Amino acid sequence: MKKQSAQSKKRGGRKIIEWTLDEIRLLEQHYGTMLAVDLKQQHLPTRTVLAIQTRAHMLGLTKKGVGDWTEEELALLRQLFGSAPLQALQKQYFPQRTYGAVKVVCLKLGLRTLPKRRPWTKCEDALLREHYSTMVVAALQQRYLPERSVNMVRGRAEKLGLQPFHSSESWSESELAILQCEYPRMGKACSQLFPGRTTIAIIGKARMLGLERAVHIQWSEAEIEVLRREFPRQGLACVDLFPGRTQQGVVSKAQGLGITVRKSPTWSKEELTILQREYPRQGKACVSLLPGRTQPGVHAKAQQLKLVKGVAPHLLSKQDEPTSLPESAHELRSPIAPVKSEQAQRGQ
Repeated sequence: MKKQSAQSKKRGGRKIIEWTLDEIRLLEQHYGTMLAVDLKQQHLPTRTVLAIQTRAHMLGLTKKGVGDWTEEELALLRQLFGSAPLQALQKQYFPQRTYGAVKVVCLKLGLRTLPKRRPWTKCEDALLREHYSTMVVAALQQRYLPERSVNMVRGRAEKLGLQPFHSSESWSESELAILQCEYPRMGKACSQLFPGRTTIAIIGKARMLGLERAVHIQWSEAEIEVLRREFPRQGLACVDLFPGRTQQGVVSKAQGLGITVRKSPTWSKEELTILQREYPRQGKACVSLLPGRTQPGVHAKAQQLKLVKGVAPHLLSKQDEPTSLPESAHELRSPIAPVKSEQAQRGQ
């Protein structure tokens, strides 16, 4: 038979690690003054809580009595009560006391976990009478009675004999028509069409009517007309003109119709003159003086011409000033032209 080490034994197919003298000393030193969970975390990380309790029982160790509560402890408990859950206070400030002991002392001191309910004021009752029959309870509580719970609001309203708000009876025919028309296309985004209605109420009413958001929303003729007119001019900026449509959906539809972003036309001399005169004063706002131009296009052209808002053109260096090229500039750009002329002269 193989010899078993002094540190471990096998019992029922399991490997049992024997307790060392150091572990036993730590157990005897701290078991009576701290919880088994804390003892495991701080001093015996390789042992389970059950193993620590079992070994302590075998060694005849018991938790040491902590005696009666001192005046300092009672004063600290009165001061901290209500600032955090009682179990958290016990672990942080009274680790030598059990949770049950702390709870009993709180009851003896008249410290209740749930504070006494504050009586309803005349102002609160007036708010209930005014809004309870016209608003959802959750919205009323959040807007007018934040210190009261929803259940407290309902209970007080019942005592006052108030009738609750029935959203199903309050929807007008025009609202129902808009909901049935727009919800399949826009989903919960159509809440902007119903001022005074919450998104939750709109979704709930749509479900009651059997309405669902359409997965593939057909483009109307009016939308296609707007897309053909605005997409070449604005590009992705025209997405705001299609509520309920995503950017990807707008781009895909434009590609399917063969619509592309129109390239900006060449800047005329009049436009360049206006830009050079007004951009240093107005910045991007001068786009209003340039019909057919967009703000990004104006800004890009200004950067190309090295125009800066707040800086007059005459303050720029001569090298930075935009100048028109002479008519013979194409000759300077092409080094081949003079070479050919020289060869022609030699041939002559």
